[in-house]
Amino acid sequence: MLYRAPMLALFSLFVASATIPDDHSVGFGLGIAAPTGTFAPNTVSVRVKAMDTLVVEPSLDSSFASSGSSADIGGTEIRSRTTSVTFGGGLALRYHVASRDPVALVFTMTPYARFAQTFQDPNLDGADDVTTNSSFTTGAAWGLGTSYHPGGPWQISADVSNPLVAYTRSSTRQPNDDVQATGTFDVGLVFAPSVRMMAHLWF
Repeated sequence: MLYRAPMLALFSLFVASATIPDDHSVGFGLGIAAPTGTFAPNTVSVRVKAMDTLVVEPSLDSSFASSGSSADIGGTEIRSRTTSVTFGGGLALRYHVASRDPVALVFTMTPYARFAQTFQDPNLDGADDVTTNSSFTTGAAWGLGTSYHPGGPWQISADVSNPLVAYTRSSTRQPNDDVQATGTFDVGLVFAPSVRMMAHLWF
């Protein structure tokens, strides 16, 4: 009898269920986003349980890159540089549409926004002749996935997402301050899948 409580607690860690336990509200995950050339983990995520059948998953996408080159033209060294900045984010709504313990079928809808800007300077030592390319994209992606709870605080999931609707506004500012801008709007059930496999630990 003295060992009954510890054994029941240990057993509960491995009881499979299609839903996240009620006393868990935030999950921290690590996984693989494809396409990728390696099986090493390359993405992380945080999921928040809003309801028994709804989980929200915010995302953040930011990057900075800079590259330069030099060339000897007529005995004069010409240095150039290209700098790119990207910032964006989204919020995935993960809804459990059906379940059969311990597996659930998940439908996802992810609104997102992203801003990118590139600066091209062909001569760092010359006049101010920087060309700036900017783009702003907002839209939504849909997807399907599965969620498996082997027991306790663990969750294993896989999902595939595809573009649904997107609006992109792009502009190019020349060194003489001339600006050319375009806008595009895309909508449709496009099959351009992004695949993820994740493992989450819930608290």
